[in-house]
Amino acid sequence: MSESTTIVGPDDERRLLEACPDLEQWPRAWHGLPEDITVGEAILAVLKPFLRHLLDQGLARSTFRRHRDNTCALGGALIRERYEDRKHQTQKAGRRRGGA
Repeated sequence: MSESTTIVGPDDERRLLEACPDLEQWPRAWHGLPEDITVGEAILAVLKPFLRHLLDQGLARSTFRRHRDNTCALGGALIRERYEDRKHQTQKAGRRRGGA
């Protein structure tokens, strides 16, 4: 069984950073607590191939920017969702203890 590996060259990273100059700052922008930065970096690692794919599509600059901005917003939403999940887990546990 052969495994496909995508090799990202320096030109790919350069293009991505030119199109998204603040890309490496996204995890810090998303964080609520310091440990969120590590999670944000992992999310960013998953989002980067998608952003590279968008660059390869030859989209209009404004279209790419819109997708880039939405991708950044998605990362922030994923971090926020971590807290919503905790809040709901706590509420459920409290209801069980209270007999409801």
